[in-house]
Amino acid sequence: MKRSKYLVVFLIGWAGVIHGEPTEKLPGPLPTLILTLSQVSYVAGEPVIAQLKLVNETSEEIPRHYVSDEHFARAQFFFMIFGSDGTEISRQIIPGLGTLQFYHLRPRVKPGEFLQCEQMFLTHKRLSNPGDPVKLLDPGTYQLRASVLWPGAGDDGIISNPVTLEITPPVGTDMEAAKLLETYGLGGFFNGTGGGQPAAIAELLSKYPASTYARYARSRLILDKTSWFWNTKRQNVSDTEKQQVDKLISDALAYVGEYPEMRLSDNILLGCARLQAMRRQKDKAVQTLERIAKDYPMSDVKRTSEQHLTEWRQPALEEIIKRMK
Repeated sequence: MKRSKYLVVFLIGWAGVIHGEPTEKLPGPLPTLILTLSQVSYVAGEPVIAQLKLVNETSEEIPRHYVSDEHFARAQFFFMIFGSDGTEISRQIIPGLGTLQFYHLRPRVKPGEFLQCEQMFLTHKRLSNPGDPVKLLDPGTYQLRASVLWPGAGDDGIISNPVTLEITPPVGTDMEAAKLLETYGLGGFFNGTGGGQPAAIAELLSKYPASTYARYARSRLILDKTSWFWNTKRQNVSDTEKQQVDKLISDALAYVGEYPEMRLSDNILLGCARLQAMRRQKDKAVQTLERIAKDYPMSDVKRTSEQHLTEWRQPALEEIIKRMK
């Protein structure tokens, strides 16, 4: 792939073999990948939240290689950052489940339909050697594009529109907090690839709770914990874990109340609603989901929350709760 003066975001899906069948190159129309940012200017080291949308802007139905918005969000992402002179500054990989190819049952995207997700990544320079200190991007103007591999789209995949990204220097408390980011290389924590790093995150939140970076750390802690409980403890929660879930619900609601305009707050509300359902708080779960529809009409988790609403409203929720007992 040719280098350009763009920060290129690759969503790399698995293009391997399913049930012994080779990857199929499909003729016909391709979806459009649209990239937007939650803001234009970011403090150096501040995680960037990118909104990615795959839209069928053609007049024909096309094969869908991601089953749902949540599946699309779990694709493998590859980030390359280029400076204004075309020099590659950073390359980041966010591992995911990949793109599943459905040969026997391939859903289709009708004209006007789309899939969407949000992804978070940190703007830092390339490491010359493993273990080198992480260095944040210098202040300046960058551009970014996104690309997703897609059957029939060629080696470059489907490339998005370019978006300008402005990096500003940290000042005040952010300057001290940024040093901590570089010391521990916390970018991996923010985008979900660096493990828990509990000591480093605790230090960041303890020393610099008002910093730009702290709210991202808090959101990641909440999202990771809600996802873990929902995916592993949905039907088997111990008494001790029930207390932890209740505390997590409280923390999630407090966070959204403090940062209602923060991207990912809608995702946090979805996780909160799921935990409320786990705790058999059916009315509260429905109210939380309705809040997503009301306060975040363009949310990337809107359709998932609507599906839960259909399932969890009376009498469906009562049946779910019976099965969880």
